[in-house]
Amino acid sequence: MEFIREVSVLIEKEILLEKKQKTVIGLGMFFAFLLAFVFSIIFIDTTIDRRLFAGLLWIAITFTVILVVNRSIYVDQENNCIAAIFMSPVSKQAVFWGKSLAIFFMLTILQVFMVLMFMVFFQISLETSSMGKLFLVHLLGAHALSAITILVGLMVIRIKGGEILLPVILLPLLIPLLISLVEASNLVLIGSEEQLSQWLKIILFYNVGVIIVPSLFIENLTDE
Repeated sequence: MEFIREVSVLIEKEILLEKKQKTVIGLGMFFAFLLAFVFSIIFIDTTIDRRLFAGLLWIAITFTVILVVNRSIYVDQENNCIAAIFMSPVSKQAVFWGKSLAIFFMLTILQVFMVLMFMVFFQISLETSSMGKLFLVHLLGAHALSAITILVGLMVIRIKGGEILLPVILLPLLIPLLISLVEASNLVLIGSEEQLSQWLKIILFYNVGVIIVPSLFIENLTDE
């Protein structure tokens, strides 16, 4: 119960900070809009748009989550919040889950905005029956992306130049996940479910992994 209380307090702290500063959702929406606008100009042919839609969307989501996590973590660093939290009796697992669940909640809101915006820019229509499956893919993707990015972010936050190291370390770890998310999203968009379960298994594997790894190693991974 104490662990749940600690996580709840940290989630509340992140949400209150976001309400006050609007650094995550506000910055994320602006960056996502900018990417959607640029991509829609570059890939103006409708046939190409449909083929690359899922890939471009997940590229935008990935860079958006890196941007907002970098901003979220380094706002805490500037205010010495991270150092104070790590020195407090609060467990590092609670810190990880508090930040990752808060980012997951905010990223889910951002993803809804981004999917709708990309569909408008690229003139992509989606069957009502496919919306639930696409939402499931994006929900699992948001959880895995949030957890992995926060984990790596907490590892590099106290290293000089950590904001540069974050994408360098993170992107290679995300390649199998991103391929699976793009393929699963593509199958949903074209209405084919033959291989969807195979890609969902890989996505689920990542989601299980980001639960197990921090639980076992977070104390060591975030040591100075």
